[in-house]
Amino acid sequence: MRTLLRIILGLGIVVALALGIIAAVLYFQGGSDLVSEVVSSAVLFVQGGSEHPSEAISAPGLTAADNATVFSIVAEESEVRFIIDEVLNGADFTVVGATDQVAGDISVNQGNPAASTIGVIRINARTLATGNGNRNRALRTFILKSGQDEYEFAVFEPQELKGLPQGVTVGEPFELQIVGELRIAGAVQELSFDASITLESAERLSGTAHTTLRHADLGLTIPSVPSVSNVSEEVRLEIDFVAVAAAEG
Repeated sequence: MRTLLRIILGLGIVVALALGIIAAVLYFQGGSDLVSEVVSSAVLFVQGGSEHPSEAISAPGLTAADNATVFSIVAEESEVRFIIDEVLNGADFTVVGATDQVAGDISVNQGNPAASTIGVIRINARTLATGNGNRNRALRTFILKSGQDEYEFAVFEPQELKGLPQGVTVGEPFELQIVGELRIAGAVQELSFDASITLESAERLSGTAHTTLRHADLGLTIPSVPSVSNVSEEVRLEIDFVAVAAAEG
């Protein structure tokens, strides 16, 4: 027991000395504000930031127009993810970060598809998980900053639907492009998703959508770590979703 206490005490002294040296160097290079920022970031990373959502996922609802049905995304049957390639410990590796915390409405006018609309899609970026605790903490603390309340949610606001078919048949998928704005980590980026949607029944629809963007276009900074020698500039965003007819009233 005493040996264990000595080890813990020794590690504490080493960490304290290291932080003291770093703080002194930063002070002379950038002043006390830089020291405060770095120390705060280090504390946030060690703590990991909150990985728990602050509220149940939701999004602004759509109102059903004449001859249209509003479908609401079912989080438990849906998934949003990002995919990015890196070189980890000298080997190619694909990082996938995923969450089911997504919400939004889709209004489908079966007789006049051009009148169909998609509402705001809201994702809890804080709950994105990659299967690696350190990477998850880096996402929440440095990259997406989703551990901070103001950046917890990512929002995609569709502005235009292109390529809608002349008719929608139950059981037959139709293709379209969804153009809109993605707001995440304080940045805004216009994106176009290629999507495929299937009206499975009068009560249920499903679909997929994907796009590719450069993380630098969002101003995102990926921390440099010794084990990762390269990170792809391109990120693929994907969503698989199931939505059910919203209850009227």
